[in-house]
Amino acid sequence: MAHRGDSFLLVMPTSRFSTIHDWRVVPNRPVIERALGHARRAYGDLSAPHYHFFGWALEEDPYVELVAELSIDFTVRDTTDVHGSDVCFTYSLTKGTELWICRFSAVGPFALVYRLLQNDRGLVVHRSDVLSDVRALPPHEARLLTIIASRGLELLDPDVVETLVNFSPVNDTSPAPLYQVLYSDDEIPWM
Repeated sequence: MAHRGDSFLLVMPTSRFSTIHDWRVVPNRPVIERALGHARRAYGDLSAPHYHFFGWALEEDPYVELVAELSIDFTVRDTTDVHGSDVCFTYSLTKGTELWICRFSAVGPFALVYRLLQNDRGLVVHRSDVLSDVRALPPHEARLLTIIASRGLELLDPDVVETLVNFSPVNDTSPAPLYQVLYSDDEIPWM
């Protein structure tokens, strides 16, 4: 549930931020409320978060069955940054020459999936490469998202993970994008 003191900033397409003071008009409000509820249980105080939960999640390995299922259709490599700034399980998946990054949050049942594309500067990701809807996707990408969703994970889109919330990550100040709450203190890959 949202608390009266919560305020949100939304990332606008121009990369400018605008304050939303009326909680009722925030797009994707139910998703953000769920994510913040999980975040409060995981971190405790979001203005002074504790990261102990990630160590416990690493011991439990909650996504081992999901990864085994993905390994049937894709080549899967664990790229989780266990000593860095991640609070998620990160996997690179390949099929032929295609490459995807899957981030499964240790905060709650949230996934972020995006394609990596090769260009003259190396591997890059664009905002439009975030996959959250199976419609109009090639069959293997639709299969990837279907497997993830079948395990109870909510696939998040850029609008949700770019939303700024009252959270003070270790290396930054509040507000922070929901991406940093659910996945990593690093910058959002496509920004």
